[in-house]
Amino acid sequence: LYATMAALRRSARGPPVAGREALFCPTFAAFLSPTFPFKIKLRKQALRLVAAVVTAAARDWGDPKSAETRALAVNLSECMWPALHDLLAMDYPARGATEASTMVTTAGGSGVGRAVIETSARSIALLLRAGVWGWGKAEAAIVAPHTPATFWRGAGAPYRALALRLYARLLDATPVLYAGVGAPLLKLWTLATMDPSGGGAAARGLARA
Repeated sequence: LYATMAALRRSARGPPVAGREALFCPTFAAFLSPTFPFKIKLRKQALRLVAAVVTAAARDWGDPKSAETRALAVNLSECMWPALHDLLAMDYPARGATEASTMVTTAGGSGVGRAVIETSARSIALLLRAGVWGWGKAEAAIVAPHTPATFWRGAGAPYRALALRLYARLLDATPVLYAGVGAPLLKLWTLATMDPSGGGAAARGLARA
């Protein structure tokens, strides 16, 4: 399995190939899902493969709204994102798992925290570029379980740190964030670090992110 995933990562580079979207399927999503007790090493390899494919789609495949990229993004949204969401929930329990998921355990977290955050950020970026997700859905995924209107008043420091990391990786994916030479992102950073409801803990949480 490790060798196969490594070979698939290499094959993701270059121009799009018809049928590549079939990689993002329920069977592959199972390697990410906390429902199944895969070893951390294998789960990390699966995350690397997802990140490699979505990066190649954004960088090498040309038009992000081409039929090939959109087909991949649709499968990413339907098959892979629920598993990524549940994997994030192992490290951020308040986000909650999807109804279909029953986690094996949350003791000690996912063990792949950095990898799942990076893969999630790249995935959201591709979903936005391909037009499969609008900004409203992307932001709801970032600030879960809150709403954008309540997040900065109610979220704890770790959740603020997570949200800011995800927002930051979307700077080039949506005009909502890159308008005004990054001014919206600066506003988010200010909210994350200076909101009185978060107190000093917010800044400490961001420093650890």
